Amino acid sequence: DVCSSDLFRSGVSDSLTGGLGALAEKGIIGAVSGDEAARRFVQREDDLGEAHPYYKGAGQVAGFAAGALAGGSTSLGGKAAGGALSAVSALGAPAEAMAAKALGGLAAKGAIGRAAATAAGMAARGAVEGGVLSAVQEAANDGLHDTPITGEKIYGAAGHGVLSGLVL
Repeated sequence: DVCSSDLFRSGVSDSLTGGLGALAEKGIIGAVSGDEAARRFVQREDDLGEAHPYYKGAGQVAGFAAGALAGGSTSLGGKAAGGALSAVSALGAPAEAMAAKALGGLAAKGAIGRAAATAAGMAARGAVEGGVLSAVQEAANDGLHDTPITGEKIYGAAGHGVLSGLVL
């Protein structure tokens, strides 16, 4: 059905662009068909998302998976499919490397030490990537809904993303 496929596509786009895809769609619709058509687009996206949240969520999962399966940020396929994910991954990798370097002594203490150092590196990467992606998505959502983008909202979203990224 059109509703489910639109929401799934929207979720994939959100994942691959950090939420900037819908903002670009709104801008194109507004430029071609006017501000009222752009407002109707945003309202339809919101209404459908509230009525059927699982379709968009499934699309977001598929978008993240597509970015990861395409080869990450190092391959041409990963750069094309990864979109915003590749850029965010480029920020997370140094955090993981710094944590690994800082915990090198722990990693030398056997299997448990290596596991702990690896987990800490992955947590550092997740925290950076989660914080950046959440902040970008908040800014894109504010732009989509023509609401002011404030530091409080961005910091709040980034903080939530950091905490989520630490545990994922």
